[in-house]
Amino acid sequence: MLDLQKHKDFLWKYTLSYGKLEQRDGISVFPFCNILMEEGKTIEDYKSDAIKEKLYNAQNVSEIFDLISKEYQGYYFMEISTPLSEDKELYSSLLKKAFDTCGYHGYISQKNYEHLVEFASEDVKDYILKHLA
Repeated sequence: MLDLQKHKDFLWKYTLSYGKLEQRDGISVFPFCNILMEEGKTIEDYKSDAIKEKLYNAQNVSEIFDLISKEYQGYYFMEISTPLSEDKELYSSLLKKAFDTCGYHGYISQKNYEHLVEFASEDVKDYILKHLA
């Protein structure tokens, strides 16, 4: 199972970007809170105490998922999917949320979803497969 405190520490340290920023309409996006970055600014310019507090106040992975910028949510789900597969309810909830938010573009392809649904609840599996058809 996922150690939530260590997970938060890791997220704050690496901010889901590992040095590569995602783009929205040609503008860099900060990995948290859907913040569009000003040209010339870096991730460090946006790592504020307020955002860190939001992250560290999150009570569970679902709340953390909601803090992640849309462009990073698919990647985030892929990062946490293996440790979450033990909790079918949470895994299914986040998989559906990732699918509804991100679709099958970017980090999670249609083939990925076809595999990922094997670990989900039947209703989420049916929902996603219906939309992939």
